[in-house]
Amino acid sequence: MFRVCLLILAGFICYSSGKEELIILHSPSSVKFSGNEPIRSSVISDLFSASISFTLPKEDQWPDLEPVNPFHRPEALFIMQIIGFDNNLDLNLDGNHFLLENMGDVDAQYNILKYRTNNRYTSKPVLVQFEADENLHSSISEYPLLLKDLPPNKEKRLKWIKSDTELNQGLKDETFNISVPNDMQLLRELATVKALVNCISKHKSLIVDGVPDIYWVKLSGLQNLIEEHGIDSYQVSEAVRLLRQTILEIIPVLKSAYNNLIMIAGITENSESHTLLKRTRNLLAADLMSLESKELNLAEVWSPDFPVAFSIISFLAIVMILAVLGISVAIWNMDPGRDSIMIGQRTKKD
Repeated sequence: MFRVCLLILAGFICYSSGKEELIILHSPSSVKFSGNEPIRSSVISDLFSASISFTLPKEDQWPDLEPVNPFHRPEALFIMQIIGFDNNLDLNLDGNHFLLENMGDVDAQYNILKYRTNNRYTSKPVLVQFEADENLHSSISEYPLLLKDLPPNKEKRLKWIKSDTELNQGLKDETFNISVPNDMQLLRELATVKALVNCISKHKSLIVDGVPDIYWVKLSGLQNLIEEHGIDSYQVSEAVRLLRQTILEIIPVLKSAYNNLIMIAGITENSESHTLLKRTRNLLAADLMSLESKELNLAEVWSPDFPVAFSIISFLAIVMILAVLGISVAIWNMDPGRDSIMIGQRTKKD
């Protein structure tokens, strides 16, 4: 318990020294915000769920999001999770900015969105989530038609850098060194984002079907670039400029692909708090494993549907008990000569 308290305290310190935000870069006219209150990272999935008209319990609703018109809700969510921001970095982008109270696992928010979307729609929505610098075999195999132009191997995606004027310029003027992995990671990530948006734009007929799609892309190249060159280096400032330029470039393409019915958001995380959260998860997982190894007499983990099942069984039992009691009382007070169907009037005469 003491260790967990120290981790929470360290999280507050990182939070106070890091600039972490949720930025709504674009949203349809049906999605409106009434304030700029901070948002906890643990309710990001609730915000996005409400924006595509999912019904949530009242206590889970974020107060700054106004009710969404279900007839003009977003057809898609495109979310970029960017690691490596602190007080000295700013994307300088227009939109709704909300301070992020990052005391939870941001990565887990996509899984909540995915679960809710799959539960509400029988037809298959597009649910894509990956780290932009990793191999993409699983995502491409799941959506082969939509992502067929996206190279699965990260080494093959280098050609996208050289074919892009903005990204390749950094190699030409030797701002980034092609032989340094940390230099190439962010460029490869930006090229992957552009390639993904290009696939979405080319296959509009596959995605505009009335079922909300979710794209969640994680970018961690900026964090590694800071570790390589320092936060005040020219490479980092140029990387932030390229990141901003890429976001401004993909916004109109996505708006056109989804007929303006798309919410585009960015989540900027501080590298220190992100590392802390990863260590926290590992530490807590290790603690749980050590507890399980002791074979404690723990109670069974109940299903979330337990209250519903309990109510059905309890009311059915009550009805059955009352029915048996009523039938028993009726039979006890029955007059065989008048009420019984077995001994009728003819039997009495005979």
